[in-house]
Amino acid sequence: MRNLFVEENQDFFFFLGGGLATSSGQSGYKLEAGAGSEVFLAGLPNFGMHFLAGFGLSTVSSTALQSIVSFGLHYYF
Repeated sequence: MRNLFVEENQDFFFFLGGGLATSSGQSGYKLEAGAGSEVFLAGLPNFGMHFLAGFGLSTVSSTALQSIVSFGLHYYF
C-alpha cells in the first residue's frame, strides 16, 4: 500500500499485490490493484473505517478477471 494523500483524519491510498496460489492440485498466480480511502473519527485516532475498490486477475484453474470491493473497520493498537 502507498499513501497518495495524507490528511489529518483521512488517508487516500493505492494498493498493488500479487502471489502464487494452488487449488485442487493446480497452481497459478493472482494479481490485484486498486485504490481506497480510510477515515479516522475525530477524537479516536486508532479507529478507522475504510473503503477500497479495484481489480484482480487470477490464473489458478482458469484465467479470470475479478472486481474487488471492500468496506471495513480497523482498530490500530
